[in-house]
Amino acid sequence: MEGDITVGERQYAGMLSKYGRGSHVVKRGATGQSFGRKWPKVGDEVILPYTFHSSVGDAKRRKVRQAIQRYNEVTCIRIQPRSGERNYIEIKDGRGCSSDLGMTGGKQTITLGTGCDSMQGIIIHEFMHALGFFHEQSRADRDRYVRVMWSNIKSDATANFDKMDRRSWDSFGSRYDPDSVMQYGGNFFSKNGRPTLINKASGEAVQYQRHDFSTNDLLQLNRKYECTNYIDQASVSDDSRAAVATRRTRTDIVCRDKSRQLCANWSRLGYCQRNYVNYMRENCPLSCGRCTSETTTTVPTTTTTTTIATTTTQSSCSDKRSSCSSWVTSGYCQGDFATFMRNNCPSSCGHCNNGLVLAAESESCQDKASICAEWVQAQYCTRIFVSYMQNNCARSCGFCT
Repeated sequence: MEGDITVGERQYAGMLSKYGRGSHVVKRGATGQSFGRKWPKVGDEVILPYTFHSSVGDAKRRKVRQAIQRYNEVTCIRIQPRSGERNYIEIKDGRGCSSDLGMTGGKQTITLGTGCDSMQGIIIHEFMHALGFFHEQSRADRDRYVRVMWSNIKSDATANFDKMDRRSWDSFGSRYDPDSVMQYGGNFFSKNGRPTLINKASGEAVQYQRHDFSTNDLLQLNRKYECTNYIDQASVSDDSRAAVATRRTRTDIVCRDKSRQLCANWSRLGYCQRNYVNYMRENCPLSCGRCTSETTTTVPTTTTTTTIATTTTQSSCSDKRSSCSSWVTSGYCQGDFATFMRNNCPSSCGHCNNGLVLAAESESCQDKASICAEWVQAQYCTRIFVSYMQNNCARSCGFCT
Protein backbone atom coordinates (compact mmCIF):
# COMPACT_ATOMS: atom_id res chain seq x y z
CA MET A 1 0.00 0.00 0.00
CA GLU A 2 1.36 3.48 -1.01
CA GLY A 3 4.59 1.82 -2.12
CA ASP A 4 6.13 1.00 1.26
CA ILE A 5 3.34 0.38 3.83
CA THR A 6 2.69 -3.25 4.73
CA VAL A 7 -0.96 -4.10 5.43
CA GLY A 8 -1.73 -7.41 7.13
CA GLU A 9 -4.98 -9.33 6.87
CA ARG A 10 -6.15 -8.08 10.27
CA GLN A 11 -5.57 -4.47 9.20
CA TYR A 12 -7.27 -4.62 5.81
CA ALA A 13 -10.77 -3.55 6.94
CA GLY A 14 -9.31 -0.62 8.88
CA MET A 15 -7.34 0.45 5.81
CA LEU A 16 -10.52 0.48 3.68
CA SER A 17 -12.24 2.60 6.30
CA LYS A 18 -9.32 5.00 6.33
CA TYR A 19 -9.85 5.78 2.66
CA GLY A 20 -13.63 6.06 2.94
CA ARG A 21 -14.33 2.57 1.63
CA GLY A 22 -15.78 1.14 4.83
CA SER A 23 -18.28 2.12 7.48
CA HIS A 24 -16.00 2.35 10.51
CA VAL A 25 -14.74 5.92 11.10
CA VAL A 26 -11.15 6.07 12.28
CA LYS A 27 -8.55 8.81 12.99
CA ARG A 28 -5.10 9.33 11.57
CA GLY A 29 -2.54 7.36 13.52
CA ALA A 30 -5.14 6.02 16.01
CA THR A 31 -7.29 4.01 13.70
CA GLY A 32 -9.28 1.60 15.81
CA GLN A 33 -8.78 -2.01 16.77
CA SER A 34 -6.53 -3.24 14.02
CA PHE A 35 -5.07 -0.41 11.94
CA GLY A 36 -2.45 2.20 12.85
CA ARG A 37 -2.69 1.86 16.62
CA LYS A 38 -0.63 4.15 18.82
CA TRP A 39 2.25 2.77 20.83
CA PRO A 40 1.68 3.00 24.59
CA LYS A 41 3.00 5.77 26.76
CA VAL A 42 4.82 4.86 29.95
CA GLY A 43 4.97 7.90 32.18
CA ASP A 44 6.23 10.76 30.00
CA GLU A 45 7.73 8.54 27.30
CA VAL A 46 6.45 6.39 24.42
CA ILE A 47 8.38 3.13 24.25
CA LEU A 48 9.14 1.37 20.93
CA PRO A 49 11.18 -1.78 21.55
CA TYR A 50 13.19 -3.05 18.59
CA THR A 51 15.56 -5.82 17.61
CA PHE A 52 17.83 -6.42 14.63
CA HIS A 53 17.47 -9.52 12.50
CA SER A 54 20.76 -11.32 11.97
CA SER A 55 20.65 -10.28 8.28
CA VAL A 56 21.38 -6.64 9.17
CA GLY A 57 25.07 -5.77 8.94
CA ASP A 58 27.05 -3.61 11.35
CA ALA A 59 27.23 -0.57 9.05
CA LYS A 60 23.46 -0.49 8.57
CA ARG A 61 22.90 -0.98 12.29
CA ARG A 62 24.99 2.11 13.02
CA LYS A 63 22.91 4.19 10.62
CA VAL A 64 19.66 2.92 12.12
CA ARG A 65 20.88 3.90 15.58
CA GLN A 66 21.75 7.37 14.30
CA ALA A 67 18.19 7.82 12.98
CA ILE A 68 16.80 6.48 16.26
CA GLN A 69 18.87 9.06 18.12
CA ARG A 70 17.07 11.81 16.19
CA TYR A 71 13.74 10.56 17.57
CA ASN A 72 15.18 10.46 21.07
CA GLU A 73 16.47 14.04 20.71
CA VAL A 74 13.34 15.80 19.45
CA THR A 75 10.37 13.72 20.67
CA CYS A 76 9.29 11.82 23.78
CA ILE A 77 9.41 8.62 21.70
CA ARG A 78 12.10 6.27 22.93
CA ILE A 79 13.06 3.65 20.37
CA GLN A 80 15.14 1.25 22.42
CA PRO A 81 16.44 -2.34 22.36
CA ARG A 82 13.80 -4.88 23.27
CA SER A 83 13.90 -6.39 26.73
CA GLY A 84 11.18 -9.01 26.51
CA GLU A 85 8.23 -6.82 25.46
CA ARG A 86 5.42 -8.56 23.57
CA ASN A 87 4.95 -5.76 21.03
CA TYR A 88 8.14 -4.81 19.20
CA ILE A 89 9.71 -4.01 15.83
CA GLU A 90 12.19 -6.30 14.10
CA ILE A 91 14.46 -4.48 11.67
CA LYS A 92 15.58 -6.75 8.85
CA ASP A 93 17.26 -6.74 5.48
CA GLY A 94 15.20 -7.59 2.42
CA ARG A 95 13.73 -6.16 -0.78
CA GLY A 96 13.05 -2.44 -0.75
CA CYS A 97 12.08 -0.26 2.20
CA SER A 98 8.80 -0.90 4.02
CA SER A 99 7.05 -0.86 7.37
CA ASP A 100 3.85 -1.92 9.04
CA LEU A 101 1.52 0.95 9.94
CA GLY A 102 1.24 1.76 13.64
CA MET A 103 1.43 -0.89 16.34
CA THR A 104 0.06 -4.14 14.93
CA GLY A 105 0.55 -6.33 18.01
CA GLY A 106 3.33 -8.83 18.61
CA LYS A 107 6.33 -8.73 16.29
CA GLN A 108 6.14 -6.36 13.33
CA THR A 109 8.72 -5.48 10.73
CA ILE A 110 10.64 -2.62 9.21
CA THR A 111 12.46 -3.81 6.10
CA LEU A 112 15.57 -1.87 5.04
CA GLY A 113 16.91 -3.36 1.83
CA THR A 114 19.92 -2.28 -0.20
CA GLY A 115 20.26 1.51 -0.16
CA CYS A 116 17.52 2.12 2.43
CA ASP A 117 20.22 3.45 4.74
CA SER A 118 21.70 5.79 2.13
CA MET A 119 19.93 8.76 3.72
CA GLN A 120 18.94 9.15 7.36
CA GLY A 121 15.52 10.43 6.34
CA ILE A 122 14.60 7.10 4.70
CA ILE A 123 14.98 5.34 8.04
CA ILE A 124 13.10 8.15 9.81
CA HIS A 125 10.37 7.81 7.16
CA GLU A 126 9.86 4.10 7.80
CA PHE A 127 9.73 4.58 11.56
CA MET A 128 7.05 7.24 11.06
CA HIS A 129 4.96 4.62 9.28
CA ALA A 130 5.51 2.33 12.27
CA LEU A 131 4.26 5.17 14.49
CA GLY A 132 1.04 5.38 12.45
CA PHE A 133 1.67 8.05 9.82
CA PHE A 134 0.78 7.92 6.14
CA HIS A 135 2.45 9.77 3.26
CA GLU A 136 1.87 13.50 3.19
CA GLN A 137 0.07 13.51 -0.17
CA SER A 138 -2.56 11.15 1.30
CA ARG A 139 -3.94 13.97 3.47
CA ALA A 140 -7.61 14.80 2.93
CA ASP A 141 -6.74 18.45 2.20
CA ARG A 142 -3.94 17.74 -0.28
CA ASP A 143 -5.83 19.00 -3.37
CA ARG A 144 -5.55 22.56 -2.05
CA TYR A 145 -1.76 22.36 -2.22
CA VAL A 146 -0.74 19.80 -4.84
CA ARG A 147 -2.19 18.66 -8.13
CA VAL A 148 -2.12 14.95 -8.92
CA MET A 149 -1.34 14.43 -12.61
CA TRP A 150 -3.31 11.22 -13.09
CA SER A 151 -2.53 10.99 -16.81
CA ASN A 152 1.20 10.66 -16.00
CA ILE A 153 0.86 7.92 -13.36
CA LYS A 154 1.48 4.28 -14.20
CA SER A 155 -1.81 2.40 -14.36
CA ASP A 156 -0.82 -0.06 -11.63
CA ALA A 157 0.28 2.72 -9.25
CA THR A 158 -2.79 5.00 -9.08
CA ALA A 159 -3.77 3.65 -5.67
CA ASN A 160 -0.58 5.19 -4.29
CA PHE A 161 -2.18 8.60 -4.81
CA ASP A 162 -5.48 7.94 -3.03
CA LYS A 163 -6.33 10.40 -0.30
CA MET A 164 -7.88 9.75 3.09
CA ASP A 165 -11.52 10.32 3.93
CA ARG A 166 -11.88 13.68 5.69
CA ARG A 167 -13.88 12.07 8.49
CA SER A 168 -11.06 9.63 9.24
CA TRP A 169 -8.13 12.03 9.21
CA ASP A 170 -6.46 14.32 11.74
CA SER A 171 -3.75 16.84 10.82
CA PHE A 172 -2.97 17.56 14.48
CA GLY A 173 -3.13 21.26 13.60
CA SER A 174 -0.39 21.11 10.98
CA ARG A 175 -0.48 22.63 7.52
CA TYR A 176 0.21 20.62 4.38
CA ASP A 177 3.98 20.31 4.19
CA PRO A 178 5.82 19.64 0.89
CA ASP A 179 9.04 19.49 2.95
CA SER A 180 7.77 16.62 5.10
CA VAL A 181 9.98 13.54 5.18
CA MET A 182 6.73 11.69 4.33
CA GLN A 183 6.13 13.57 1.04
CA TYR A 184 6.39 11.77 -2.31
CA GLY A 185 8.66 13.23 -4.96
CA GLY A 186 7.06 14.96 -7.93
CA ASN A 187 8.05 12.24 -10.41
CA PHE A 188 7.31 9.13 -8.36
CA PHE A 189 5.52 6.39 -10.35
CA SER A 190 5.64 8.38 -13.60
CA LYS A 191 4.97 6.39 -16.77
CA ASN A 192 6.36 9.00 -19.15
CA GLY A 193 8.97 11.04 -17.25
CA ARG A 194 6.51 13.86 -16.60
CA PRO A 195 5.52 15.03 -13.10
CA THR A 196 2.94 13.09 -11.11
CA LEU A 197 2.63 15.69 -8.34
CA ILE A 198 2.68 19.45 -8.97
CA ASN A 199 3.19 21.96 -6.17
CA LYS A 200 0.42 24.51 -6.78
CA ALA A 201 2.43 27.29 -5.12
CA SER A 202 5.37 26.96 -7.52
CA GLY A 203 3.70 25.31 -10.51
CA GLU A 204 6.58 22.81 -10.58
CA ALA A 205 7.05 19.16 -9.66
CA VAL A 206 7.09 18.64 -5.90
CA GLN A 207 10.61 18.56 -4.50
CA TYR A 208 11.06 15.93 -1.78
CA GLN A 209 13.69 15.41 0.90
CA ARG A 210 14.90 12.43 2.89
CA HIS A 211 17.34 14.22 5.19
CA ASP A 212 15.51 14.83 8.45
CA PHE A 213 12.17 15.69 10.05
CA SER A 214 10.47 18.90 9.00
CA THR A 215 9.02 21.12 11.71
CA ASN A 216 5.52 19.93 10.84
CA ASP A 217 6.61 16.29 11.05
CA LEU A 218 7.74 16.97 14.61
CA LEU A 219 4.56 18.92 15.37
CA GLN A 220 2.40 15.96 14.35
CA LEU A 221 4.54 13.38 16.16
CA ASN A 222 4.65 15.33 19.39
CA ARG A 223 0.98 16.26 19.38
CA LYS A 224 -0.19 12.78 18.49
CA TYR A 225 1.89 11.18 21.23
CA GLU A 226 1.31 14.05 23.68
CA CYS A 227 4.98 14.93 24.03
CA THR A 228 4.20 18.19 25.79
CA ASN A 229 7.83 19.07 26.48
CA TYR A 230 8.74 18.79 22.78
CA ILE A 231 5.83 20.55 21.02
CA ASP A 232 7.93 23.52 19.90
CA GLN A 233 10.76 21.48 18.38
CA ALA A 234 12.06 22.69 15.01
CA SER A 235 14.14 20.55 12.69
CA VAL A 236 17.67 21.11 11.47
CA SER A 237 16.39 20.83 7.90
CA ASP A 238 13.90 23.67 8.42
CA ASP A 239 16.63 25.89 9.87
CA SER A 240 18.66 25.33 6.70
CA ARG A 241 15.68 26.08 4.47
CA ALA A 242 14.96 29.26 6.41
CA ALA A 243 18.52 30.43 5.76
CA VAL A 244 18.08 29.76 2.05
CA ALA A 245 14.76 31.64 2.04
CA THR A 246 16.46 34.61 3.72
CA ARG A 247 19.13 34.68 1.02
CA ARG A 248 16.46 34.64 -1.69
CA THR A 249 14.88 37.84 -0.36
CA ARG A 250 18.10 39.73 -1.04
CA THR A 251 17.55 40.07 -4.77
CA ASP A 252 20.42 41.55 -6.74
CA ILE A 253 19.65 44.43 -9.05
CA VAL A 254 21.40 42.54 -11.83
CA CYS A 255 20.07 39.09 -12.75
CA ARG A 256 22.98 36.86 -13.66
CA ASP A 257 24.35 33.35 -13.23
CA LYS A 258 26.87 32.79 -10.44
CA SER A 259 28.87 30.45 -12.66
CA ARG A 260 28.45 30.85 -16.41
CA GLN A 261 29.93 27.52 -17.51
CA LEU A 262 28.42 25.41 -14.74
CA CYS A 263 24.98 27.00 -15.07
CA ALA A 264 24.95 26.42 -18.80
CA ASN A 265 25.85 22.76 -18.28
CA TRP A 266 23.28 22.29 -15.52
CA SER A 267 20.58 23.90 -17.64
CA ARG A 268 21.32 21.51 -20.51
CA LEU A 269 21.08 18.61 -18.07
CA GLY A 270 17.55 19.73 -17.24
CA TYR A 271 18.23 20.85 -13.66
CA CYS A 272 16.09 23.99 -14.15
CA GLN A 273 13.04 21.72 -14.27
CA ARG A 274 14.03 18.75 -12.06
CA ASN A 275 16.22 17.62 -9.18
CA TYR A 276 17.70 21.04 -8.31
CA VAL A 277 14.95 23.53 -9.25
CA ASN A 278 15.29 25.72 -6.15
CA TYR A 279 19.09 25.79 -6.31
CA MET A 280 18.98 26.71 -10.00
CA ARG A 281 16.42 29.46 -9.42
CA GLU A 282 18.77 31.09 -6.93
CA ASN A 283 22.13 30.54 -8.61
CA CYS A 284 21.44 30.21 -12.36
CA PRO A 285 18.43 32.46 -13.12
CA LEU A 286 19.78 33.61 -16.47
CA SER A 287 20.42 30.09 -17.83
CA CYS A 288 17.01 29.00 -16.55
CA GLY A 289 15.23 31.91 -18.27
CA ARG A 290 14.05 33.54 -15.06
CA CYS A 291 15.48 37.02 -15.69
CA THR A 292 13.26 39.88 -16.83
CA SER A 293 14.34 42.45 -19.37
CA GLU A 294 14.80 45.02 -16.60
CA THR A 295 17.23 42.88 -14.61
CA THR A 296 19.13 40.98 -17.29
CA THR A 297 22.80 41.61 -17.94
CA THR A 298 24.21 40.26 -21.18
CA VAL A 299 26.71 37.55 -20.36
CA PRO A 300 28.85 35.73 -22.93
CA THR A 301 27.63 32.18 -23.33
CA THR A 302 29.86 29.17 -22.87
CA THR A 303 30.81 27.00 -25.83
CA THR A 304 30.68 23.81 -23.76
CA THR A 305 28.03 21.44 -25.03
CA THR A 306 26.37 18.42 -23.53
CA THR A 307 24.71 15.95 -25.87
CA ILE A 308 21.84 13.88 -24.55
CA ALA A 309 21.01 11.14 -26.98
CA THR A 310 18.02 8.85 -27.02
CA THR A 311 17.67 5.25 -27.95
CA THR A 312 15.61 4.24 -30.95
CA THR A 313 13.75 1.28 -29.46
CA GLN A 314 10.49 2.11 -27.72
CA SER A 315 10.22 -1.29 -26.04
CA SER A 316 13.49 -0.69 -24.18
CA CYS A 317 11.91 2.05 -22.09
CA SER A 318 10.08 -0.06 -19.56
CA ASP A 319 10.75 -1.28 -16.04
CA LYS A 320 12.38 -4.69 -15.80
CA ARG A 321 11.95 -5.28 -12.07
CA SER A 322 8.76 -5.61 -10.03
CA SER A 323 10.29 -3.64 -7.13
CA CYS A 324 10.91 -0.46 -9.14
CA SER A 325 8.11 1.48 -7.47
CA SER A 326 9.48 0.74 -4.01
CA TRP A 327 13.04 1.60 -5.06
CA VAL A 328 11.92 4.93 -6.52
CA THR A 329 10.17 5.79 -3.25
CA SER A 330 13.46 5.07 -1.48
CA GLY A 331 15.39 7.52 -3.66
CA TYR A 332 17.43 4.98 -5.64
CA CYS A 333 17.11 6.89 -8.94
CA GLN A 334 19.94 9.14 -7.73
CA GLY A 335 23.23 8.38 -6.02
CA ASP A 336 24.96 5.01 -5.81
CA PHE A 337 22.18 3.11 -7.62
CA ALA A 338 21.51 5.57 -10.46
CA THR A 339 23.08 3.42 -13.17
CA PHE A 340 21.36 0.25 -11.99
CA MET A 341 18.02 2.10 -11.87
CA ARG A 342 18.47 3.61 -15.32
CA ASN A 343 19.04 0.13 -16.74
CA ASN A 344 16.30 -1.64 -14.79
CA CYS A 345 13.69 0.99 -13.88
CA PRO A 346 13.88 3.73 -16.56
CA SER A 347 10.13 4.37 -16.61
CA SER A 348 9.72 4.77 -12.85
CA CYS A 349 12.83 7.01 -12.65
CA GLY A 350 11.53 9.33 -15.38
CA HIS A 351 14.21 8.50 -17.95
CA CYS A 352 11.63 7.96 -20.71
CA ASN A 353 10.56 10.52 -23.27
CA ASN A 354 7.76 9.55 -25.64
CA GLY A 355 8.61 5.89 -25.19
CA LEU A 356 12.35 6.37 -25.68
CA VAL A 357 15.09 6.09 -23.06
CA LEU A 358 17.22 9.18 -22.54
CA ALA A 359 20.86 8.14 -22.70
CA ALA A 360 23.02 8.55 -19.63
CA GLU A 361 26.09 10.73 -19.55
CA SER A 362 29.48 9.16 -20.13
CA GLU A 363 30.24 6.28 -17.77
CA SER A 364 33.53 8.04 -16.98
CA CYS A 365 31.63 11.03 -15.61
CA GLN A 366 29.52 9.76 -12.72
CA ASP A 367 28.91 10.60 -9.08
CA LYS A 368 30.99 8.56 -6.66
CA ALA A 369 29.24 9.71 -3.47
CA SER A 370 25.66 8.96 -2.47
CA ILE A 371 24.97 12.45 -1.05
CA CYS A 372 26.08 14.56 -4.01
CA ALA A 373 22.61 16.09 -4.27
CA GLU A 374 22.91 17.50 -0.74
CA TRP A 375 26.36 18.92 -1.47
CA VAL A 376 25.10 20.59 -4.64
CA GLN A 377 22.34 22.25 -2.60
CA ALA A 378 25.03 23.44 -0.16
CA GLN A 379 26.82 25.07 -3.16
CA TYR A 380 29.98 22.97 -2.79
CA CYS A 381 30.34 22.83 -6.61
CA THR A 382 31.31 26.48 -6.76
CA ARG A 383 32.96 27.08 -3.41
CA ILE A 384 36.02 25.80 -1.57
CA PHE A 385 35.25 22.14 -2.36
CA VAL A 386 35.34 22.47 -6.14
CA SER A 387 38.28 20.09 -6.63
CA TYR A 388 36.72 17.46 -4.38
CA MET A 389 33.37 17.80 -6.15
CA GLN A 390 35.01 17.47 -9.58
CA ASN A 391 36.40 14.10 -8.50
CA ASN A 392 33.40 12.79 -6.58
CA CYS A 393 30.23 14.50 -7.84
CA ALA A 394 31.04 15.37 -11.44
CA ARG A 395 27.61 14.48 -12.81
CA SER A 396 25.54 16.35 -10.21
CA CYS A 397 27.78 19.42 -10.50
CA GLY A 398 27.48 19.50 -14.29
CA PHE A 399 31.16 18.99 -14.95
CA CYS A 400 30.39 16.34 -17.59
CA THR A 401 30.87 17.54 -21.14
